[in-house]
Amino acid sequence: MMKRSRNTIKKRCHGLRLAGTLALGLLVALGGVTAAFDDAHAQEKKSAKQKKKEKEERKNFAAGEWAYKKLNAALEAMDEERYADALDVLNDMTKRKSLSKFEKASMYQTFAFVYSSQGKYKQAIPYFEKCLAQDSMPEAAARQTEYNLGQLYMSQERYRDALKILEPWLKKADNPSASAYYLVGMAHVQLEDAKTALPFARMAVKKSKKPRQSYLQMALALEFENKNFKHVARLLEVLITYFPKKSYYLQLSSVYAQLGKDKKSLSAMELAYLQDMLTTENELVRLSQAYLYHEIPYKAAHVLEKGIENKQIEANAKNLQSLGDAWLHARELEKALDPLKQSAAKSGDGNLFVRIAQVHLERGENSKAVAALQKGLAKGGLDDPGNAYLLVGIAHSTEKRFGPARDAFAKAGNYEKSRTAAAQWTRHVEQQESIQ
Repeated sequence: MMKRSRNTIKKRCHGLRLAGTLALGLLVALGGVTAAFDDAHAQEKKSAKQKKKEKEERKNFAAGEWAYKKLNAALEAMDEERYADALDVLNDMTKRKSLSKFEKASMYQTFAFVYSSQGKYKQAIPYFEKCLAQDSMPEAAARQTEYNLGQLYMSQERYRDALKILEPWLKKADNPSASAYYLVGMAHVQLEDAKTALPFARMAVKKSKKPRQSYLQMALALEFENKNFKHVARLLEVLITYFPKKSYYLQLSSVYAQLGKDKKSLSAMELAYLQDMLTTENELVRLSQAYLYHEIPYKAAHVLEKGIENKQIEANAKNLQSLGDAWLHARELEKALDPLKQSAAKSGDGNLFVRIAQVHLERGENSKAVAALQKGLAKGGLDDPGNAYLLVGIAHSTEKRFGPARDAFAKAGNYEKSRTAAAQWTRHVEQQESIQ
């Protein structure tokens, strides 16, 4: 799971959009950002010293007329996707030695915008760095530039550089977004530090206004890596609610089982099955086994039968036997016979014929039971051949065929496990014969 999270970061970061930065950059370049006043009353109460300081700040964060025109021209060219023209304007600006620090910062920022707009993130990075190095931008613009630089570091797989700028940014930013926590968490994921990444992943999920699959997936991978299985279950519950996928249902089923919540484990698999998500033999057989474990044999048999009919489950000896056993547990004896017979024919020994005979005996079909037992004995490899002969004798005895019954009981007496029972049945046959 961690590996999948790491593999997605490059694709996510290459889709970066700097619309927010561009908008703020336009404000900066076209006249500066002025301080906002709480209200008129608060303004009146400010001291002369405070007013002077604010006036000086507004002056420092304003471009001169020449720089203003150049920056405006570059931004207009960029907006019209005339990137070469925008770069020509900015390169011309670099020749002027009298630029203020704020004008230089705005120029470097605009360089970065032009390259970023073309997807040339590697070229944009040095200009964002130069912009910040001037240390001459309004607080909000500086914070936004730091964040965008962190994003670009991520896109270039410079994860340590991204953390150097984004972790301090989180502490300084006013109410950081979920995406910011996601970025920092993902940087730690890339550096294979699951423990450090986890709190950031949790915050990304917590601060999301609506569930985001990418955030939930990262948190899921990290909770799993840190063996926090209760948290894993909760995240999977959210994922199947908003983003239902087979993998989430199967993972949730496994986690529930690990937490000892067997009924919930079955429910998760059943929900996936009802949505036609379970398609492989392994998945369907696993669901059938879970039904049997919870003593719901009818559903177990139905899953196997439908899977075999749809060719999702191979009709081999093992699966056919499982289907027959499921029907037997459901007390559907007639339905059990066909798959058991098919399985017995494919099997390498005669044991299933003995089970078939037992079904026939329970249904009062003694002659069919004898026929099945004879097939089993002929095929050989029986786990308990003495029991097979014993059943042959019982079937004959029930039909009052005492001679064949005595012969079968005599053969059963040759095996230690069935010797005592064979002797008892022999005496029973002799008593019945004497009555006749």
